[in-house]
Amino acid sequence: MNYRSHESWNRERAKTDNSTVEMTDTTRGGSISRQSISHRTLPNIPVRPDLPKIPSNGNVSDGSNESENEAFRRKDIHWDEFVKRTLDLPVTKYLVKVEGIGILKAKLHLVQEHFACETLDSWLVKVFSQETFENTMYLSEVMGIIAGLLEGLNLIHSYGFLHPGLSSKKILRIEKGQCKLYDFCLSDDASKITTFRKTKVPYSLNHFPPEALHRNEYSQPSDVWAAAGVIWEVITGQLPFPWSEDGPTFEEQCGAPSESQVTHYEEIRNKQLYQCWHQVCPQRPTIRELRESYQEIFEKLVDNTYEIPRMDLYTSMKSSTIHNKDGGEVYTDTYTAVP
Repeated sequence: MNYRSHESWNRERAKTDNSTVEMTDTTRGGSISRQSISHRTLPNIPVRPDLPKIPSNGNVSDGSNESENEAFRRKDIHWDEFVKRTLDLPVTKYLVKVEGIGILKAKLHLVQEHFACETLDSWLVKVFSQETFENTMYLSEVMGIIAGLLEGLNLIHSYGFLHPGLSSKKILRIEKGQCKLYDFCLSDDASKITTFRKTKVPYSLNHFPPEALHRNEYSQPSDVWAAAGVIWEVITGQLPFPWSEDGPTFEEQCGAPSESQVTHYEEIRNKQLYQCWHQVCPQRPTIRELRESYQEIFEKLVDNTYEIPRMDLYTSMKSSTIHNKDGGEVYTDTYTAVP
C-alpha cells in the first residue's frame, strides 16, 4: 500500500509483465523519491493545494492544472467529503479498491489499490489492429467488459458519484473480460471537474455530451452518453463521432452512430445504445435501463462456461448442514435468487 494524496501523478501504466512501475509526482514540476511497485497502477485523484511545496526539477514535466489548483484553494472541490464517501464504497471487482486513509502532517491521504496493467484503450488498439492472434477479443470478453462497465457506473451513481471525462483511456483492463473504473468525483463537483478536463482533451462529442461541451453541465445522463461511447468503441474499434461529423449542437447529431454500422459482434446489437445519442439529455436511457437491456441480450447468448457479472442476480452464498442416514453431516450450498 502507498499513501496517496490527491496529487497529479505521471505514471507508467501499460505494464503487462512482472516489471515494476515508477511513479513521480509532477504536480508542481518537482520530484519525489521514486517507488518500485509490482502489479499496481494508480488512478488520478484531484490535486490538494496545501501539500508542502516540492523543489523543482527540470527533468520532470509539469502536469499541473492551475484552474483546478485555484478551485481547491477556494474550497470549490470537496476533497475531504470525496474521501469519506469513497470509503463507504463496497469492495467490488468493477472499481479500483480503496484500502484506507492516512493522515500525514494534518493532510488527508487516500490509500488505493495498484495494478500493473494497460488501459482498455491500449488493449482495443491491439485488438482491432490485429497484430497477433493473442490479441483476439472473443464475444465472452466483450460481454464481460460491457457488463462490468455498466455495473461499475450503476454502483458509483448509487453512492453519489459521477464520472466526467469517462472514456476507454479511463478504464483499466485487469485481465480478460475484467475492467475497473477509477478517477470519478462527487456529483456536486462534476461540473467543475468537467471544466478542468475540457482543457486536457480535444473539444469533441467523443469525450463530452453536448450539455457538458457547451454549458459545463454534468449529470447521470451525461455518464450514459459517455458509457455508450465506450461500448461503441469496444464493439467497433472506433470512436462514435468521426471528427468531420462532430456536430456542435444536438440538431447536428443526426450523424451519430446507427445500428447498421456495427460490423463486429453483431449478436449483441442493442437498440437502447443508440438512444443514448439520439435523445436529448433528460430522455436518454438510464444506466440501469441500459444495463438491463444488455443483460437480456447476454442471457440469450450465455452458455455454461461464462458467468455474466451481475450485482443483483444472487445474494451471498448460504451454507446449510443436514444429516445423512448414518448420522454424519452433509454440507450443501444454497443460492438465493433476488427478485
